[in-house]
Amino acid sequence: MRDIALALALLVLVPMALRHPWIGIMTWAWVSLMSPQLQTYGFMLETPVAMAVGVATLLGALVTKDPRRMTLNPPVVMLIIFSLWMVITYFFSLVNTSENLGQLDKVLKINLMTLMAIYIISTRRQVDILIGVVVLSLAYFGVKGGIFTVLTGGGFRVRGEGGFIGGNNEVGLALIMTIPLIYYLILVTQKRMLRWGLWAVAILNVIAVFGTQSRGALLGILAMTAAFILRSPKPLRLFVPILSMAIFVLIFMPDSWWERMGSIDNYQEDQSAMGRINAWTLAFNVAKSNLFGGGFYLESADVFGRYAPNPDFIAVAHSIYFQVLGQHGFIGLLLYLGFWLSVLSTGWWVGRNAQTSDDLALARMIEISLVGFAAGGAFLNLAYFDGPYYLMVALVVVRYKLMDNIPKSLTSQKTATTLVGGSRTS
Repeated sequence: MRDIALALALLVLVPMALRHPWIGIMTWAWVSLMSPQLQTYGFMLETPVAMAVGVATLLGALVTKDPRRMTLNPPVVMLIIFSLWMVITYFFSLVNTSENLGQLDKVLKINLMTLMAIYIISTRRQVDILIGVVVLSLAYFGVKGGIFTVLTGGGFRVRGEGGFIGGNNEVGLALIMTIPLIYYLILVTQKRMLRWGLWAVAILNVIAVFGTQSRGALLGILAMTAAFILRSPKPLRLFVPILSMAIFVLIFMPDSWWERMGSIDNYQEDQSAMGRINAWTLAFNVAKSNLFGGGFYLESADVFGRYAPNPDFIAVAHSIYFQVLGQHGFIGLLLYLGFWLSVLSTGWWVGRNAQTSDDLALARMIEISLVGFAAGGAFLNLAYFDGPYYLMVALVVVRYKLMDNIPKSLTSQKTATTLVGGSRTS
C-alpha cells in the first residue's frame, strides 16, 4: 500500500516539476529529508526516486516560464568555493574506494540542488512552503518518536528510518533543528486550530529528542533553548513550554536516560566518547600532515594505523568540524566555517532589514535552528546533511526579496551581485 501511495504521489509531482520546477524543489526536499522510499517494502524501495525528481527539476528549470534568478551573495559564493575544494581534495584522498567517490557524488548533488533551489524559488510564499516541507518531512519522525517515547516510558531509543538520519543521534539533531521552524509556523499561522496542532507537534518533537537518549542531542537542545530565549520575538510565550518540558524530563525519563546523560562528565570511562577523541585526534593529525586532508573515507586500518593514537579503534569522526577537518584539511574547515558564518550573517541582515513580522520571525527561528545544528553537530557526523542547506536557501531568497524593496538610493551598499534569468516577481 505504501509503495502504491508513493508511486501515485510521484506520478503527479514529477510531471508538475517539469512545468513548475519550484514544485520539483519541494519534492526533492521531501524525498531527501524524509526518504519515503526507504519506508516502503516493495517495488518502490529500489526505485531511483531522487534521480527522477532531480532530473525533472533540472529539465524544468531549462524550459519553464516561471521566474528564475541566481544571486551571487556570500553564502552562494562560499558554497561554490567549498564544493570546488572538495573536488580538488578528492584527488588527494588517502584511500581510493567506491565509498569515497560515492560520497563526493552525493555531496555535489546536494550542493547542486541547493543552488538550483536559490535559482528557482522566487516568491515569499514559496519560501514558506519550503519551510513547511522541511517541517513535515522531519517532524514526521518527531511525532512518531514522541508517541513511542510516551508509550514505552522512555525505555527505548528513538531512531530514524534511513538516509542521513537513520540513527538515534542523527535524528535527534534533525529534530532539534525542526523545533524552531515549527515555532515559526505557529507565529505566522492565523488559524487557531492549526496553531494548537503545531504546538502538539512541537511538544512531541521535544519529547522525541529526549527519547533518542543522545548526549549530543541533549547539548544541542540546551544550546537551542538558550538561543530561543535570547532571539525569540516573543520569549515570554516560551516560559510555560520550557518549564513543562523540564518537569517532564525530571518526572518521566527513566534511570537509564539519566545514567547515559550523566556519562558526559565521565567521558574517560565511556568507550563511545573515547572513540570520538581517538577519531578527532586522527582527523587533526591527517590535516596537519596533508594540505588537502584525507578524502571522504578515512575509516580504514591503514589510515588509523598511521594517524590515530589507538589504531585498533576505527570510527567516524562524530563531529561535523573534525569530519571536515580530516577529510578536507584546515583550508576545507575554514571554508566550511566561513560558509555557515556567511549564512548566519545573512540571517542577521534579514532580521535588521525585515519589513514584516513574518520576515523577522523567519530570520530569528532559522538562526536558532542553526545554533542547534552547530552545537549538536559538534558530536555527530552530519557535515553534509541537507536539512540546514534549505534554511540557507530561505534566507538567501528572502534577502534578495528585501533588497528589491530597498530604495535605489540605498542599493549602492549591496553586497550581493544579482544575475537575472527570466522575469521577476514580488
